[in-house]
Amino acid sequence: MKIKSPRQKIRKSILIITFILFPGIFYYMSPYLVVEAALEGVIVKNKPALH
Repeated sequence: MKIKSPRQKIRKSILIITFILFPGIFYYMSPYLVVEAALEGVIVKNKPALH
């Protein structure tokens, strides 16, 4: 069994964290989220109200 270098341990940790966070990142960066928000009226450009 080989001794792992600190660099490989860091690389493995980053890889595991990436696999865990991938679904959330994928959903957050998805165009579907933008379309869904637009349909719900979250992203709307309204004219300012006149008082």
